[in-house]
Amino acid sequence: MSRRPTMMLLYFLLLSLTFLLLVDCDRGGNGDDDDDDDSPAPVIDAKMIFSGKWQGIAGTYLLDIKENDVTYLNNDLMLELQTSGYTDEYLFIDQGAQVLIGEFDGNATRTIVEARYALLAANGRKFFYNDPTSGLLYEAAVAGEGGVLFSDIARYGAHSPDLSRVAYLTADGLVVADADDTNQVWVEYPPFKDTEEYFALPEEGDFFPRWTPDGSLVAASITLEQYANNYRHNLLVIVEADGEPVTYIANGTQPRWSADGRRVYYNSNNQIYVWDLDEETNTLIAGGGDTLNYDHKLNDDGALIGFIRQNETGETSGHLVSLESNAPLKVVPDADGGMLTFDWVRESYCENGNSAPTLLAQGVINGEQTGTPIVTPGVEAQVQLSMQDADCNLAYGVALWTVEGQNWRPLSAHLPAASGCALPNVQLALPQLADGTYALQFAVEDVCGALSEPATLNVTYQGFGGDDDDDDDTTDDDTTDDDTTDDDTIDDDTTDDDTVD
Repeated sequence: MSRRPTMMLLYFLLLSLTFLLLVDCDRGGNGDDDDDDDSPAPVIDAKMIFSGKWQGIAGTYLLDIKENDVTYLNNDLMLELQTSGYTDEYLFIDQGAQVLIGEFDGNATRTIVEARYALLAANGRKFFYNDPTSGLLYEAAVAGEGGVLFSDIARYGAHSPDLSRVAYLTADGLVVADADDTNQVWVEYPPFKDTEEYFALPEEGDFFPRWTPDGSLVAASITLEQYANNYRHNLLVIVEADGEPVTYIANGTQPRWSADGRRVYYNSNNQIYVWDLDEETNTLIAGGGDTLNYDHKLNDDGALIGFIRQNETGETSGHLVSLESNAPLKVVPDADGGMLTFDWVRESYCENGNSAPTLLAQGVINGEQTGTPIVTPGVEAQVQLSMQDADCNLAYGVALWTVEGQNWRPLSAHLPAASGCALPNVQLALPQLADGTYALQFAVEDVCGALSEPATLNVTYQGFGGDDDDDDDTTDDDTTDDDTTDDDTIDDDTTDDDTVD
């Protein structure tokens, strides 16, 4: 039998193997499929601040992703971190469940209140928090210490981007209202809620509503319970600013809006999805069993979403996805406590060069103005503040008070909206103090964070007894030392318990 066919077959086999080897060499042979791609990698021009560990050192860091540069700020370890349009500072909650303000230059931090859950307003000068003692919704000013009770029926609240409106959760569902809690609208739920279901107000987790950047829509995760079946689940409801229902998403929590307000990113069972309101489509962005069910955040232009992952050994790492290219990137490597929490560095809420307001203070006792007010039990005692602001940024700013060099405390967390340029006769209740004469100082801060020079009013208190505990909390019933402790748990994470479906 001729050997020619066998020889020809061996020849073609050798030729095929040679071709395959050449192709593999062309691909790089080491698995780097992109080696021959001459297109430049996309430039990610963004910065984030995170608490965790970098090169074995625990603390808080500023990460410049474009320059691949990490700056150590301080040794604070945090449960939650939030940034805002006030670009000099950030809010964080430490592992002792205290809400503090830190500075981007790494300098000293200030304690504002004790709480485990809080949400900073867009201007970065006020925030809502869940008081750990009462479980109620309080409002605080970043420039002061302590908080004031906002609502005795609510637990989680959010300011609209322009600060004129609020949205909050109660045991009866979602409410939207004006900044001073007037003109309340209770959201109706016929399209969303089964007749056998009842609202359950969560005691822990991030259940703060979220407004779109233009303030036209609100998204909130509500918890519904069927007592008969011992069944609880979440609905992510989306409503108009006037409370009119738009749509809902089953088992959705922690909504985050796109820059145009037409897409909402949310968490469901350790996965991040996006719902497109115009296309009515739901798309998986990232996630899986190793994606932590909290802390996904978009940057200001909505091009990037960051989140945290935890590997099988419990190490955490920081990740982002470009929403334009769907390209993932690990920005903080795996480590024990590698990334605990983070947020993006934000754009400024106000233009530079904002001037400070001016202020005058006058006493008012039972409706009569006086320069030397005497406060006794049963009288209506107020301070009348007259203020002006050349930049017209007074509306929804804050008023503060203090006693002879003590820390500032909030008197009002929302100045009236009547005029941003001049507020001539704003009357607010005086704080109640122990007997004595005090040089009370008052100040106002506009929405951009510019603080007026103090205005002093000498006030005499009679008939209130001795030591008032020096907490002297403010009139507002609020709180006194309001916040106390962590009683709440440090359960650190928020919400993954929430989608109990």
